Amino acid sequence: SGLKIRYRVSKAGPMPFQEAPRPPVAPPVVISTFPESGVSDVDSALTELRVTFSKPMQDGSWAWTIWGEENFPEMTGQPRFLADGRTCVLPVRLKPGRLYATWLNSETNQDFEDRAGQSAVPYLLIFETRK
Repeated sequence: SGLKIRYRVSKAGPMPFQEAPRPPVAPPVVISTFPESGVSDVDSALTELRVTFSKPMQDGSWAWTIWGEENFPEMTGQPRFLADGRTCVLPVRLKPGRLYATWLNSETNQDFEDRAGQSAVPYLLIFETRK
C-alpha cells in the first residue's frame, strides 16, 4: 500500500514530420510449375515448361538457370510470359528416362523480378521423364 507513482508533465516543441515506416513487401514466389516439381512420370512429348509466380513479373526478364549441363532441357525457343504476366513458358524438347532440373532464379542469377524490380525467391524445378 506504499505504492508511489512519479510522473512529470512538461511542454515539448513541435515534433518533426516523419513518414511512417513502410511494411516490407513480400518478394514474388513460385506458386506452381508444370510439370510439378518432384514428379517422376513426365511424358517426354511435353513441349514446354511453365512456372507461375505470386504476382505479375517483369516481361523479358527471366532466369531459367542451369543446375547441371546434363540436366537442363534442350530449349526450342525463347522464354515468354503469358498475358497474365505471372506465368512464364519455356519451349523445350525432352528425352525419355531423363532427370531434368533448372533453378528459377539462383544465388547468382536473379532475373525473374516483379514489376517493382524485386527478385523472386529461388526455386528448384526438378522432374523425371518416363522411360
